[in-house]
Amino acid sequence: MRIEENEHGLQPLLKRKEVADLIGVSKETIRQYEKRGLLPVIALTSRTLRYRQSDADALLQRRLNNQRN
Repeated sequence: MRIEENEHGLQPLLKRKEVADLIGVSKETIRQYEKRGLLPVIALTSRTLRYRQSDADALLQRRLNNQRN
């Protein structure tokens, strides 16, 4: 999957809900993925967390590959 970058060459950062919707799981599952080290998180502030689009896509791909096996 091609990640679109902005004019500065940066990829979008996603909210937890956006990642959950993309992958098809709950926000709590995303929280568990963070704790288990399966999804890197970027802390913008102590209460504001974001995720790289590429990390979310990689997690989705791993989940799809696991379902095929």
